[in-house]
Amino acid sequence: MVAGGLQDNNQNPPADDASLLVVLVDASAAFWDVQHGGGSKTFSLRKFFEQLVVFVNSFLLLHTRNRVAVVSMDASGCHFLYETPGAEGDSGKTTKAASDSIHSGSIGDQIFQNLKNLEVSIDPEKAAKPPSLSGALSVALCYAQRMRRVAGAAGGLSPRILCLMGCPDPAAQYISVMNCLFSAQRANVVVDGCVLGNAESAFLQQAAHLTGGLYLRPPRLEGLLQYLHSVFAVDVYSRRFLEMPRSKGVDFRASCFCHKRSIDIGFVCSVCLSIFCQPCTECSTCGTRYDVKPAQKRQRQ
Repeated sequence: MVAGGLQDNNQNPPADDASLLVVLVDASAAFWDVQHGGGSKTFSLRKFFEQLVVFVNSFLLLHTRNRVAVVSMDASGCHFLYETPGAEGDSGKTTKAASDSIHSGSIGDQIFQNLKNLEVSIDPEKAAKPPSLSGALSVALCYAQRMRRVAGAAGGLSPRILCLMGCPDPAAQYISVMNCLFSAQRANVVVDGCVLGNAESAFLQQAAHLTGGLYLRPPRLEGLLQYLHSVFAVDVYSRRFLEMPRSKGVDFRASCFCHKRSIDIGFVCSVCLSIFCQPCTECSTCGTRYDVKPAQKRQRQ
């Protein structure tokens, strides 16, 4: 009886597709220096990556053809810290290479070695700037599309992006970030957001809302691994059968194109839909001139 009921509810179950998880990590000094300076000795950058390595190993063990790519983002750009070996080769070789990397512990060694090389090459003057979130999303989308085409002949591959963000939203990247989110929505790439900082992220809220992903801000970073396993390790299809955390609200505020600031009320160009915080006579994006005469001051007689 129960088995029959389950079959009725799932008449057309999806194929047992593997998952491609692209993890975007905020490795900028603008966030981690504040964490260290604020006395957070229990959760440092190394502790964070140690938990991330455990999560990556666990995710690869969920399916023999699962793939993972870890990309760090900082003020200097985006850098691959780890990629599943043999991702573009034969599926059997890919499975064996991924299994060998898990047992030998090379995932953590490779991530920490690339991170160490990255810290040496970063310009100290750019370290305090916010990370390139838009660039990381672009790299993740391009990588997901390439891996999807490679795995097309061998079997299905369900890509998704997990963004671990610590710094506040870079308002100057609003246009490019939204373009990436619309591209992810069109390409059916789910974007999950996990906020490491104290403030909510409007960018990640909108990303999860547009692509059907999950948004979460853990109350305690020391237990981040528990949230990664119980929330973000679950594939997209299985989430419909579980009680997953949902965002209480989405901050849809936009950033003006003139000063790159978040605004509640603004002025929109009727041609290109650019947003401005102040009225203007000409659009700085498309060059459209508006037939609006400013109010003239009355002169006293």
